[in-house]
Amino acid sequence: MTERGTIAVEEAIITPSTKWLLEETFSILNPGDSSNKALEAHAAKLLDIHDKRLATMDAEGVEYMLLSLTAPGCQGITDPKLAEKTAKEANDWLACQVAKRPERFGGLQCVQ
Repeated sequence: MTERGTIAVEEAIITPSTKWLLEETFSILNPGDSSNKALEAHAAKLLDIHDKRLATMDAEGVEYMLLSLTAPGCQGITDPKLAEKTAKEANDWLACQVAKRPERFGGLQCVQ
């Protein structure tokens, strides 16, 4: 039997079109920080799928990662039309990323 690696479930991502959601809530995570350095560093990590994230997966023995949009996600959007548009854009982007390496990544769909 071949030894298999770990499966990481519900790992956080953002998409280029959902970065604004992180920007709106980041002050809760970093109170008093008026610079964008921490936000930009965090956003870069969440946007990265195929470079550092994949290298870390390999180094840590993670064979497969199931990705999902980070909180608050689309459920934090009160305008139904904007929530639907954002969910569609996020789902389409994530599907394209997963399609590049389906043997390593899966995606959880956003619903609004």
